Amino acid sequence: MTDLSHMSPPFRLAAVALVALAGAAPALAECPTAEHMTGNGVRFFNEGGDSEIFVRRDDGFIVSVLRGQGGEETHSLLEKGVYLVESVSVAPDGVQSRVKYTMPVGWDEMPEPSHMGSFAMDVIGEDEQGKFKERQDYQFGQASVLFIDTCAFEMVPVHVRYNGAAEQDVYAYLPALGLSFFAAAIDANGVETDYTYNHVEVVP
Repeated sequence: MTDLSHMSPPFRLAAVALVALAGAAPALAECPTAEHMTGNGVRFFNEGGDSEIFVRRDDGFIVSVLRGQGGEETHSLLEKGVYLVESVSVAPDGVQSRVKYTMPVGWDEMPEPSHMGSFAMDVIGEDEQGKFKERQDYQFGQASVLFIDTCAFEMVPVHVRYNGAAEQDVYAYLPALGLSFFAAAIDANGVETDYTYNHVEVVP
């Protein structure tokens, strides 16, 4: 049975309607909740064969491991489930590349994405070529209900621009789980390319 107790009332009502429409679909044994983020975490899949596992550490940071169908991996460390602190890309042959970010503000000053909010900061990044400055602008869009399988999640879209560029990355933030995943890229002409997860499970 789909658990909607984590959702605020307006989104719970919308999700109830969607659950009714999806009633003929096979139900998952269990839809992920915040308590599943500890231990082995929560895993998402897409139709292309990619998978991504999210786990919450004891200090509140979120660790994600994205595995591509070609054998490549990306290991990310996220502050408040949104703000990238470190990313390590591992090619199928084992070659690694790493980038780290130093934030100008503390944990309490970095907002959780909320309906139609915004946030901006100038970070210091460091990779194999050395240190660099980067402007990050976050726009939090209109909250809605996201369905993955028969699981309903309240979702806030997070649009991120870097150094004032026209291009945007879009992430789906799920407040109930405290995580975000890459959902789309928008180019300078406004053309959007979606990246969609269509299956979710509690990692056994």
